[in-house]
Order: sequence, then C-alpha cells, then structure tokens
Amino acid sequence: MQRKTQGQPMEYIAKLREYYKDHDILSTSFNCRSKCACALANTDSGPKSAFVGSRYGLGLPRLLFISLDAGWAEPCPAKRTPEAVRDELEGVGTEKSAPNTHWYRTHELAYELLKQFDSKLSLGNITPHFAHTNASKCCPSGKGGNASPVAYLNCHRYLPGEIKVLNPDVVVTQGKEAKVGIEALLESPIKDGIAAEVLLCGRRRFLLRTDHPRYAKGFYKQREQSRRWAIYAEALQGFYNTVPEGR
Repeated sequence: MQRKTQGQPMEYIAKLREYYKDHDILSTSFNCRSKCACALANTDSGPKSAFVGSRYGLGLPRLLFISLDAGWAEPCPAKRTPEAVRDELEGVGTEKSAPNTHWYRTHELAYELLKQFDSKLSLGNITPHFAHTNASKCCPSGKGGNASPVAYLNCHRYLPGEIKVLNPDVVVTQGKEAKVGIEALLESPIKDGIAAEVLLCGRRRFLLRTDHPRYAKGFYKQREQSRRWAIYAEALQGFYNTVPEGR
C-alpha cells in the first residue's frame, strides 16, 4: 500500500544541487579540496551527481543504492548535474541495458523490493522510483578499472550529506567500498549478514549489503539464497510498517 507523498522529487534534486555546490563537488563548479590528491591517483574526470528518479519517494519507500565509482561520465560538466543525470538515466531504463549489466541488475533488485507496495510497478517502469549514488564521485581516468582507494577515502565524507538530503528508508550498498563507507556511519555495530535495521544519520533505516552486480557469481548467489530477494523484500515491508508517516 502506498503512503501519502512526503516531499517532491524536484525538492530532492534542488537540495542535492545545493549540497554539492556548498561542498564544491557540483560538476559545473568543481573545486573539491581533494581534487589534486585524487588526480595524482588517476581519478580526475570530475564528479557525477547522484541519480534521483522523478517519482522518488512518491508513496513508496525511498530506496537509495550506493555503488562504487561512476565508471564513466559525460565529459561535459553540464551533463553531470542532478537534473542531467536524471534525464539521462531515466531515458536508459532497462530496455537499452543488457541483462548482465550493473544497471539492469540494479533495476531487478529495485523492482523486487518495491513491487509489493504498488501492483502497477514493473521492471520496465521502476527507474523513476529509486535513487542511486556512488561511493566515489569521480570516475577513474580512462575506460574500465576502478577508482583508487584514495578517491573512496576522500569521497566517503560526502555520503552523510547525501543521505540526509535524500532521506532513504532503504539503503542498498553495492560492493565493498560502498559497504565500508556506510558501516563507518552506523551509530551502533551490527552483525554480519546482508540485511539489518540500523541507526544511520539520525534515524532508523533498512540496510542491504550486497555484492556489486558486476560480480555476478556473488550477486546471484545472494539473490538465490534469498529466493530472488523475496526474503529481504518481506523484511523491508515489516520494517516500513513501523516507520511513522512523515519521516
């Protein structure tokens, strides 16, 4: 069952832009204090904004994925702003993504987690209903590879601000660096495992710690062990029923 809307997606976009600008990591006014150190570590392409779907939080749990680095981004800074990233990725969806890609598998999990709240959802229309950011805001130099440890260490400081702006009910980490960045922010330790209710950035949230979708062996093993994510979807529903409206 959907809830009354709390906040509008464009409000999240505007606040995210303001946060990035205030911390000098907006793509069009990039002056991050770690810029030189990351450039020396071959991560110097400039930042790419988080993706916030145009229906994020509209009656459904706010679902935020946190992945590794952006992988690749448009060379033009104006095409890496919150607004531009939303327009770009909503135009991609799943129809233009191969089934074995990171983006497609992200959609699969988003759909499995949210479909119980709205029977009209499908794999083809899930894109506008979630958000996605990266543990490293900049891409590694050249195609392929992964951002340097320096970049992740420097960028982890921006995760609390993004979480406070987007206020997710559900956080899904994709890969080690995202998991490490979030676990450092937890207000109390948690046991090993994939799913947990946690205190994160001032409120209770539902946390899923998954392997990166690019690591198909680990990702699909987790999926099959949880009956194609059904176990965690059920746990999410139980958690969400305890979250007061308006949070």
